[in-house]
Amino acid sequence: MRARKKTRVLVISPVVVPYDAISNAARNTYFMLKQRPGLHVDVITARNGFDDLPTRYVPNAAALLLDPYFRAADVIIYSFGIHHPLHDAIVFGNSRAKQIVRFHNITPIELASKHSVPLIERSFRQLHNLKHADCIWADSQTNADVLVAHGCSPDKISTLPLVVETPQAHQLQDKPSGPLEIVFVGRAVPAKGLLDGIEAHPPPGPIADGAVNAQPVDRELRRLDRAGKRVGKHGAIGLVEAGQLDGLEAHALVDGEAPHRLG
Repeated sequence: MRARKKTRVLVISPVVVPYDAISNAARNTYFMLKQRPGLHVDVITARNGFDDLPTRYVPNAAALLLDPYFRAADVIIYSFGIHHPLHDAIVFGNSRAKQIVRFHNITPIELASKHSVPLIERSFRQLHNLKHADCIWADSQTNADVLVAHGCSPDKISTLPLVVETPQAHQLQDKPSGPLEIVFVGRAVPAKGLLDGIEAHPPPGPIADGAVNAQPVDRELRRLDRAGKRVGKHGAIGLVEAGQLDGLEAHALVDGEAPHRLG
């Protein structure tokens, strides 16, 4: 009996690097789909920081349109969250593959640093390429609303929340009694919502910053103090290992990760 031909799936992410949510989503997509027996899955990227993730290096859309892996794909999944030349290939496709875009939204321009504004503006212009996709997976309803506001058809959009791998679920009764403790994991920039949370609900426990050092947080907290805003007791921890982070999250009552781009 003739073996059934496998469906070729191609995941395209501009970068796949540690400590980056969009990268982790693309990486998770590869490993989840790879478990399906009827699929052959490849990854194309312009930068790979994972030793366990096999990828093919392609720098831009011109090279991508000529790439044999791209041309052979039956399904193409793009990870979109910031402007990159690879995303221009969405307009053309490979003439036969179904094209899916995993949309992580774009940092609101009013929350972007001054030097990032030109990149954010290019990202919103490139968002129009998504109209050529067959399907768009939005991380949240807020992201879906942004797509509709920029002219994407609601019929193409599905809300598909990101996978949460860790921490494992804990029972509320196992949490230590005492003041409410919140642990935030992420980059200490305005778009990630950390400072909004501190200003609204001063945390009594430490802040775990898993991607950058604590200096940006401390500078902004001092600014809030000078402005007469009470920010309460806080602490800051720099880069943490998985084991240490698991311990912090097990002890805290709330795991706060609320970037503005997700709503």
